[in-house]
Amino acid sequence: MAEKFTDLFVKNLKPKNKEYIVREKGGFGVRLLPSGRKVFFFMYRIDGQRRFLNLGTYKDTNYPNGVTLSNAHAEFEAELAKVKLLKAGRAEGVDPVQEKISKKAERGASRQSSTVGDLIDEYIKKHSKKFKRSWQEDERLLTKDASPTGVNVRPLILKSVM
Repeated sequence: MAEKFTDLFVKNLKPKNKEYIVREKGGFGVRLLPSGRKVFFFMYRIDGQRRFLNLGTYKDTNYPNGVTLSNAHAEFEAELAKVKLLKAGRAEGVDPVQEKISKKAERGASRQSSTVGDLIDEYIKKHSKKFKRSWQEDERLLTKDASPTGVNVRPLILKSVM
């Protein structure tokens, strides 16, 4: 167990044939995958059950959109404070894993009743505008070919998208 990670220490960790973890005191650690990916995590116990929360992939040349060590430490401290409040019986305390699961369920429930027009808007805002320079062309094609605008048709309800 390392006392406190440094950026140089995390950068120099090398992958092995099997996944392995390196931990600091307090439940913060790094999981190294055979692919070379390094994932920060927070491991804690509630009611005798071990919980494991991913905090993000380490930012390096292979994963430029990842999180830095300092950002991962900051998120770890925030989540640790929630767990300490929960264990102390305070109302502000939350189980971070359960919080993440409930947020994911809320997002899934809101997506199940989307119309085609809503899905087109969501795609343009969340994916196309972020990652493509040609997002206007995507918007034009989807509006022209897939959108039911101008036609008196019931909106299509999609059960699952992904």
